[in-house]
Amino acid sequence: MAAVSLCSLLGLDPQRVSHALEHIRVNGRMEIVHTSSHCTVLVDYAHNAVSMESLLKTLRDYSPKRLVCVFGCGGNRSKDRRYSMGEIGGRLADLCILTADNSRYEKVEDILADIRESIEKQAEPLWRYRTAGSHPIQCFPCRAGRYDRGDWKRP
Repeated sequence: MAAVSLCSLLGLDPQRVSHALEHIRVNGRMEIVHTSSHCTVLVDYAHNAVSMESLLKTLRDYSPKRLVCVFGCGGNRSKDRRYSMGEIGGRLADLCILTADNSRYEKVEDILADIRESIEKQAEPLWRYRTAGSHPIQCFPCRAGRYDRGDWKRP
C-alpha cells in the first residue's frame, strides 16, 4: 500500500504500477524454486514463530499430500525462538527436517537439541543421520496419525 501510495503521489501511471505489482518477485518469500509432478519446493525465510505459523497455515490451506518443513535456528539468539518454531513445525508440518543455520558461537548440536525438544513433545524422531559436513540433520514425523511410519522411507 505504501508503494502504491508513493507511486500515486509521484504521478505514475496506475496501469503500469498495477502491472509491476502483478509481476513482482521477492526472493525468499514463498519463492517457488522447484516444481515437478512429485513435489513443489518453496523457500521462505520465516525467522520467527509468527511468520512460520502463518506460512505453514497458508500452505496447509492448499491441502498438500505432505507438508515437509526444513528449518534451523541461528546461534546466540533467544532459545524461546527455537522452542516456539519447533512447536509450530511439529504441530503444522507432516515432517520436520532440522538443519544447521548460522550457529555463530554455539554448537549446532545444542541448537538442534533445543528445537528437537519442542518437536518431540508431539512426535517421536523417525531417523537421524549426518551429512558429509558432519552437521546433524534430524527428521521427525509430526502430525501423528496422518501417516504411519511405513509411509516414510529412509533416504
